[in-house]
Amino acid sequence: MHRILSQFRSQLLQDFELPTPYRGKSQTNWLVSAVWSDFLRAWLPERYGSCRWEFPLPRQRRLDAALCRQAGAELSQSDASMDLALEWEWDQNKVYESFPTTDFRKLFQVRATCGLAIVQTRVDRSRGTDQANATMERLRTHFTKYRTQYQETAGTRDIAVVEIRRMEHTPQHVCFEGFWWLNGTAKPTALRTWEFSAS
Repeated sequence: MHRILSQFRSQLLQDFELPTPYRGKSQTNWLVSAVWSDFLRAWLPERYGSCRWEFPLPRQRRLDAALCRQAGAELSQSDASMDLALEWEWDQNKVYESFPTTDFRKLFQVRATCGLAIVQTRVDRSRGTDQANATMERLRTHFTKYRTQYQETAGTRDIAVVEIRRMEHTPQHVCFEGFWWLNGTAKPTALRTWEFSAS
């Protein structure tokens, strides 16, 4: 694993303290999208010298974040100055339905040293682990496809997926477990757990 991803993984274990999700007006929900996106935008600049949000790509597309350890780096698509290309998605249905063929693809199309996706999946009563497992299998399948399709830009770069799986959800308590998937591996490495309870 490239040292850039190794360092990111270490930081996840040390101080990636996700904030309490928004409870909604009813105070019974656990809504993560806005809260956790804001957290990433505050957490990343403390660890990377240059962060560019909504990094422009060809055909009017955008990368969620382009990161470089060097302060003041000129991040552009004309060179390989980007240390880490980052995409995230918190809606587990979008992660299953469209993320593998849209945002995940960008991590192979850009010029960067490494790529990283952070996604939420979910275990629930009706589907159990089916959707979450199918989501990760789709990402593994597309990893293999894109590795070949985008050989010119992606080469053999390391690309990881941080899966944040919602394991338990009640009005009083929610629990997430983190997993690290590297280069389309069949089995992930457990990272850590985040738990929140109603006050």
